[in-house]
Amino acid sequence: MVSERFDAPVAGMLGGGLAGLLLGGALHNSINIEADNAPWLVLAPLEGLWLGAWLPRAIYSSDEMTTRRQIGGLVAGGLGAAGLATLTSHWVKPTGTEAGIVGGTSLIGAALAGGSVLLADNLHDQRGVGIMLGGTAAGLGVGMALAPRLSLDLELGGYVSGGALLGASEGLVFAWAGRGTTSSDYAGASLVGAGLGAALGLTHGLGSSQAVSRKLAAGGFAAWGAWVGAFGGALANRDPHEVTLGGLAAANVGAAIGYGLVAYDWVEPRDFGWLSLFGAAGAVLGGGTGAIFSSASDPRPVLAGLTIGPAVGITVGAFVLPRLHSLTRSDSPVSYFNFGRRQVAGMSWQLSDATEPDATSADVLAGRSGPGLLRRAAHHLGEAFEITQWTPFVSALPATPGDPTGSSPFVFGVSGFWK
Repeated sequence: MVSERFDAPVAGMLGGGLAGLLLGGALHNSINIEADNAPWLVLAPLEGLWLGAWLPRAIYSSDEMTTRRQIGGLVAGGLGAAGLATLTSHWVKPTGTEAGIVGGTSLIGAALAGGSVLLADNLHDQRGVGIMLGGTAAGLGVGMALAPRLSLDLELGGYVSGGALLGASEGLVFAWAGRGTTSSDYAGASLVGAGLGAALGLTHGLGSSQAVSRKLAAGGFAAWGAWVGAFGGALANRDPHEVTLGGLAAANVGAAIGYGLVAYDWVEPRDFGWLSLFGAAGAVLGGGTGAIFSSASDPRPVLAGLTIGPAVGITVGAFVLPRLHSLTRSDSPVSYFNFGRRQVAGMSWQLSDATEPDATSADVLAGRSGPGLLRRAAHHLGEAFEITQWTPFVSALPATPGDPTGSSPFVFGVSGFWK
């Protein structure tokens, strides 16, 4: 039916029917349809219908496309894939989980490639359809490689669907922040976002499930990324589009960085409170310094300080905290006090439980060395209070009533738990 010749469908059915008859006769002993063949017999025709629906559009230009060619592609793809699946059913037997993962990854590949094509105005032609089909094929290949390592359960399904929904929502926001003007811009952004979100959700099944504290810490890095990105966008241009774009983009980058840091144990989840404290100190110092050089007509210095300060503060904290841990985790005996093991501000303080020597021995007393000044000060500070879960916050006060030209003052600070 794809051909313009009227005798082509007859020749195709006769030739294809004869070939199928010969193959069926030769392979009839190995063709035995059972329940375990169902996933393959469902997946193959569905993928064939998808490829058959788009393949004619990749071969012919839009003005050459006809209903006859479109139907021909669907018939060839759907029925052809069903026939091939039947012939190979003896050797190819994916489980329902494996078939679902392969089908899902093909959708992810199609969404990523198709969304990218929609975002590029110069690819709305045969090349774009070819790219989309290539993304589908790449997704199929990745799915076949990953299917034996994944288990499609309710938890993984929740991560994939939740990631796709969140990614599509972010894509729409990105399109608005990037001043998208056409439906293709919004559709492409949502497809790319959904594909990325679903792919990230799928990676959850490739490793061990992280503890809740690790996920919360990664979310905290995303919050700091949103802070830095939003003020960075305002620094570039004080417009809601730039502020939203910067905040959302940096939030995703921050979440990815935080996930990697806690996954590889470069940063311990319990340290996030201290990192937030360093970030808050950087925000106060940077914002205060920038405020000195700012004016009502030029707030760029304070915006720069609020952008750079937290990033510098968190970076400094990441280098300082390991040193603090080394000071508070000593293996040497401490004879003045027998504190045992304590949890102070999220840090583990391990002091010796060695038996106290005879207090009447002048030689032992003379040879004793007390804990260092920094260690004693940190211990007494921890006895006074415990700081956990520091996070930044930003708010705005209402404008002055009756003053249409008045601005809304912003309030910046940090919040957390003080025990």
